[in-house]
This record gives sequence, C-alpha cells and structure tokens, in this order.
Amino acid sequence: MKTTKKPISILLSFALCFALFATFAPTALASSISIDKTSYMQGETILVNATAITPGMISSSAFVSVYRQGAPHNAYGQYKYLQSSTSTVELFAPPATGNYEIRLYAHGTTYNDDTFVMSVPFTVVRSNANLSFEKASYMQGEAIQVTAAGIAPGMISSSAFVSVYRQGAPHNAYGQYVYLQSSTSTVELFAPPAIGSYEMRLYAHGTTYNEDTFVVSVPFTVVRSNATLSLNKTNYSHGEAIQVTVAGVTPGMVSSSAFVSIYKHGAAHSAYGQYKYIQQPSTSMQELNAPTEIGNYEMRLYAHGTTYNEDTFVVSVPFVVGTGQVLPTPEPTPTPEPMPVPEPSPDAEPIGGFQTEPIEVGVKLWWLPMPAGSGVGYRVYRSENNNEEGISITDFYITHNEFVDVNVKAATTYYYSVRQVIAEARPFEGIPEQLGPVTSRVTVRTGEAILGDELVPPTPEAVKQFIQMTIGDPYMAVNGMRQEIDPGRGTTPLLLNARTLVPIRAIVEAMGGDVGWEESTRRITLDVPGYNVRMQLDNEDFTANGVAKKMDVPATTINDRTMVPIRFSAENLNCAVDWLNSTNQIVIVFY
Repeated sequence: MKTTKKPISILLSFALCFALFATFAPTALASSISIDKTSYMQGETILVNATAITPGMISSSAFVSVYRQGAPHNAYGQYKYLQSSTSTVELFAPPATGNYEIRLYAHGTTYNDDTFVMSVPFTVVRSNANLSFEKASYMQGEAIQVTAAGIAPGMISSSAFVSVYRQGAPHNAYGQYVYLQSSTSTVELFAPPAIGSYEMRLYAHGTTYNEDTFVVSVPFTVVRSNATLSLNKTNYSHGEAIQVTVAGVTPGMVSSSAFVSIYKHGAAHSAYGQYKYIQQPSTSMQELNAPTEIGNYEMRLYAHGTTYNEDTFVVSVPFVVGTGQVLPTPEPTPTPEPMPVPEPSPDAEPIGGFQTEPIEVGVKLWWLPMPAGSGVGYRVYRSENNNEEGISITDFYITHNEFVDVNVKAATTYYYSVRQVIAEARPFEGIPEQLGPVTSRVTVRTGEAILGDELVPPTPEAVKQFIQMTIGDPYMAVNGMRQEIDPGRGTTPLLLNARTLVPIRAIVEAMGGDVGWEESTRRITLDVPGYNVRMQLDNEDFTANGVAKKMDVPATTINDRTMVPIRFSAENLNCAVDWLNSTNQIVIVFY
C-alpha cells in the first residue's frame, strides 16, 4: 500500500502548487489610453498616454486618432501610430470648437467595431489668441502690420490665417489673407482698395472658416488715398502723348492693379477709355495718348483694376483735346447695377487668395473657394502679355479651386487670373456665361524643363491632361473637375512603408482606359490607348506591352481596392508624376 500512496501524494502536491500559482499570477492588463485634461483650446497640444499595447497591435500599426464625438469609424482626423507597449504621443486639438474623442484602434488600415479598442472624450473651446495692429484707419492699399499672438501649434499645422473682411460679412466672404507660421508673428496685409468699414479676422483652419473655427476679429476703416495725378499740360492735340505723373500710390494699390484711365468729362465710372496699370508704388510716370475726338476729358486714378466705382475712385485731373476751356471735374456718375441672369451678385468681389507655384510638370494654381451658392465654377486665364487677360485654359469652367497648368513651355513667364462663373450660358436663350470680377494678376516663370514633355502624344493635336490627388483625401480633380475617387467607399491614396500607393482603377478610368480582373488567378489587366499592363496581386512580376518587368513594391488590395505604387503608373502608362511634398499631393500628367 505504501508504494501506491507515494505517487498519489506527489500528484496532489503538484496540483496544489499549480492552483496556488494560478491564484497569485498577475492578470494581463487591457490596452488603454488617457489624456492630460478634458478641455483644450483650438489647436492646443493633447498628450495621449497609451498603455498595455500588445506586440500584435504594434505590428498591425495600432493608432490613436481624433474624432468628432460619435463620428463613424472612417471619419478619422489627425492620428499617430503607436510604436511601443507604453508611450505618450502628441496630437493637436481640432481647429473647430465642439465635442470630440480620442480613439484607439488595433489596426492601421482597418478601423471598425472589431478593431476599435476604446475612446476618451474631450471638448475644444475658443482659443485666447489675439490680433493687434498699429492704428484704426488706413488709406486705400496701405500696408497693415498685423501682430498675431498665442497661436497654438495645431492652429499652425491647420493653416490658421488672418484675413480682411467687410465688417459683418459672412465667414466665407474673405479677402486678402496670410497664413500664420509661428506662435507670435507680424504679417503684412494691405488695406482694401475700396473705402469703407472692415475687420481683420483670425481663423484656426485654412480651408474651413465658420463660427466653429473663428477665433477673434479687430475692426478698422479704409479712407480715400492721398495719391495724386499731374499732367504735363492741360491742352492736347488729338493723339498727342500725355505724360501722367502718379505719386503716393500704395503697395496694395499696385497689387490690386490700380490704373489711370482717360474718361469723357463727367462720364460714369464704367465708361473708361485708354488705360495703364500702375506697376510700382510711390511715384511713376505713365504715357497715354489724347483721344482723337475734340472735347473735355479727365484723367482718373482708381485703386482697383476691375472694380471701378465711387469706393475705389481716388482722384482725377481735367484736360482738353483741341481748343477750349478746361472744365472743373464733376462728381462721377455712379455705375448702373447690371441685371442678374440668373441672380448673379452685382457686388461680387474678386476671388481671394489667388496664388501660383512653378512645379516640375508645369504651374500649380490655387485660390480660396467661392462662398457657397454664389456660383457654379471658375475660369482660369493665361497670357504671356501682362496687358492682356489671355485665353481660358479650358474649354469648360472648372469646379475645383485648384488647377495644374500642364500645357506650358519651359523657362517662360506667364500671367494668370481667375474669374468666378456665376451662371452657365443659356445659348438657346441668347444668354452668355455670367462671369464675376477678375482676380489680381499673378506672375510666374516656369522651370528650365517641364516634366511630361517627354511623353508620347497619341495624335499631333493632343494636349496634356492631369489628375490631382491628395494623401488621405477621397476626392480627386481631373482637369480641374472635382470628383470622388471611389464613389461611396472613401478610397484614398496613402503612404505605406515609405511608398505612395494610389487606387489604379480610378487613374486608368480617368485616362479613358479599362481595368479587368480575373478572380481565379488574381490577375489584373490595364488598358489605356497604346499601352497595356498585365499583373497579379502581391506579385512583383508583370508585363508592360508584352515586356517582362518587376515592381519594387507589388500591387496589393486594401479595403477591396487595388493599390499600386505611384512610380508604376508613371513608368508604364505613359504618365509623368510630380509629388508635392508641402501639400502631400500627387499630380499625374497624361495624354
């Protein structure tokens, strides 16, 4: 009996030890996040503490992200990937006031109920940032030195800006603006060319300007400039040169295309004759020719190149052509308001924030979007002559407030302007397209070489076209027409392992090509005019026009959409690609 009890006692001892170990073994901690407080000002730094992040979550690119409270999983904002079990990462409070939450997801590209881990709520309140400038009244076009202080880091990364507004104007009726680059800075804006009451406003976000992103405003007034005109004499023979000395012109008047023009004595503001733009501030000499018709005239100076009314009028000087007495200058007759068709605004302001930048594939242009409901699109004009508006770059109006002019010559100076299209033409009723005022002209010189000039055009008359995409944006622009990349699915270009991946179907179809898919072999066929590609998912080998090649990163599927590295489309589909690092944008040029 003793020999049988000993093994039993040993087994009982093991069981007891195991039970004790199980009782006192530490319980695994659940992954969690916390934040340093519950309320933040616009753009303020949020410290997010992440703990107990598992190795599998790290390898799956687990991340924390800012969400509007209750927003769907795919409506993420700023985010950070988690690199270790316990870490503190920085995010910025959104630029819009309201209720938000920080969420933790266990996977970097799949964010749904299954990968969601937890969330922590917080609120965003108005920033205490402030604006100040040296005086409360400025002359037309005078420089305004604006000091902005207390700008949070998140406001800077969200392209916070200061802008001139008519006093009491809606948020989207912005004028000239400047982005803020540091916590405290002094930036220069110009007083508007039209006299009246204005305000300088600060917004926390560069493309969303409403009550939630508004921060603060400071009022000021604009009064008539003290600029002067003088002529070399008061009587001229018809066609004789008139020497006009312009003095006291402010820099803002020059940037607003201030001009001098000949008018019939007492004519309406809109009845201008020969004119010359003022090209430099302070003092300059302009030469115009006296009209051929004998009579009484006046030389007028206006502070704006396309809006000429009582508010932008500065000064006038009378003169005579032929024999006669110089009459005193009367008050100009107000310009009659045009009849709207249909309902264009007769007081429409030129589009604000027009800027250009030479890039490898041509010239990038962008401007602030028009106020909601005020028009249907834009016309972009290009000229090689500063005294001419030039041609509309496209046969149609465009709907996106960005454009890439890819049909330009290398090492050439161009002059660009933009007009708002208020209403479409109605040709069967004899009504032309209704256009708003022109922007101030912007000058740009192209680079010494244009990327894309090496592409092979399918026909001699073919012109280059472009597709513009932004990392994380589900919309793209095709020749300036904004459209959803993958309607209803939210597919976006993305960065993965230091490579830019793009949705190839959207690109090929925008180029007028076709995409084929064979489920059994996982093969994809791409056909565009003159080019065909055969490839397989997750396989580096492919053929282009029958030639065997390799990709450095194979095509892959993300959310049921085929994504390929951008270099692939450039090298094998007769495209040129420009990567704009400052805006995370991709420009694809093709015929």
